[in-house]
Amino acid sequence: MTELYSKGLSRKKSLLLLEEGFTVVCIMLYSGAFISLLSGAIPSSCDPTVPQPDPDTTIVRLLFFLTYIPISGLIVLRWKRVLHLISRHSALLILVGLALISCLWSIDFSATLNRSISLMGTTLFGIYFGSRYPLQRQLQLLGWALGIAGLLSIIFAVAFPSIGTMCSQEGAWRGIYAGKNSLGRIMELGIIIFLLLIKFRRYRLLTWLGLSSSLLLLILSNSKSALFIAIALLILLPIYQSLRLREDILAPVILSIAIVLICSFVLCFYHAESIFGYLGKDLTLTGRTELWRICLKMIQQRIFLGYGFTSFWGDWGSPGEYVRKVVGWETPHSHNGLLELGLDLGLLGIIMFLAGYLINLLRAFIWVRLTRSSAGLWPLLYLSFLFLANTTESSLLRRNSIFWVLYVAVALTISNPPLQKSIAVDKTN
Repeated sequence: MTELYSKGLSRKKSLLLLEEGFTVVCIMLYSGAFISLLSGAIPSSCDPTVPQPDPDTTIVRLLFFLTYIPISGLIVLRWKRVLHLISRHSALLILVGLALISCLWSIDFSATLNRSISLMGTTLFGIYFGSRYPLQRQLQLLGWALGIAGLLSIIFAVAFPSIGTMCSQEGAWRGIYAGKNSLGRIMELGIIIFLLLIKFRRYRLLTWLGLSSSLLLLILSNSKSALFIAIALLILLPIYQSLRLREDILAPVILSIAIVLICSFVLCFYHAESIFGYLGKDLTLTGRTELWRICLKMIQQRIFLGYGFTSFWGDWGSPGEYVRKVVGWETPHSHNGLLELGLDLGLLGIIMFLAGYLINLLRAFIWVRLTRSSAGLWPLLYLSFLFLANTTESSLLRRNSIFWVLYVAVALTISNPPLQKSIAVDKTN
């Protein structure tokens, strides 16, 4: 009897390890690891005279499709819990549903239909990740995935520089990602995740190695915007920790922080030209302000429902091609999350996202107040990252994107107040 029980436990543990291994692989895939390499978008040589094949996304689309099937099965196994959690996120469900039905008024029906189905698969992974694992385990799995991605990025940049570095940008590293900004965004997340994991005694040496490699890769990526956001998040970390102070001293501390932030903002405003110059930008943010102005005009032409999910930035004859001609450079998106939502789903899409985001922001604040573990800071930090990252880039409601996966996962995780046991300080596991 004891032997059968031991075998049962061993089998259960093996299945759990298999499931977590699958989750880590999915996190790496959705983070964009190897995607450009598999599709042929990264040149095999820095020599411009060497002909390069046209990118082919068939393998990439197949890989993502193969993840949708087991993820759907794993959700079905826990359908009651999943239904309970997603029932508290009507704005999120409406937003994803709006993307799907936008093919009815899209300027590119087939593209919107295919990509909105991919968005649903991406959302399913976020639902699975947020409903299956407690917050601390989510951070640990993210740490494993980003740690492996960081190690592979170093190997590729050193051993295969024509692939792992940017030939045209003074050797800036991109590792196993599409470009330096992609690597920078992932590594800035890695820095925050590993900082939160350091207080857990298990795998502390690996955590320090992950933190060091993430910091190194962020610097070597030469992504100034990613570095700026990472510094901002590091400043916000102790500020968010201060939210756990007693009520009688919380108000004056928040007031003091607000005064410092306002003064810092005013100082930056008057020295904006010098700051942007250091970041390698100008006051137009390398042409982004003109792009935003044109995009706002295009949104006004379809203000309520937009042009259809991911249909705006098409090829010849699309409104996106018109915008590219006006601004005079090849841009794949609007370089602003809310503007991109407006182009895709109009004012209704923006309202649905903001409604859900503000609710999640309030819930994340409650989590910080009710928990004492470092993991409890993650939801508020991630929502802050999402806001900062989407001021100059577009990573809201993106298919096959780790940023949308984590937004959905965070939203589901903080749907309910934390369990009593999560109020305790960080433990050995």
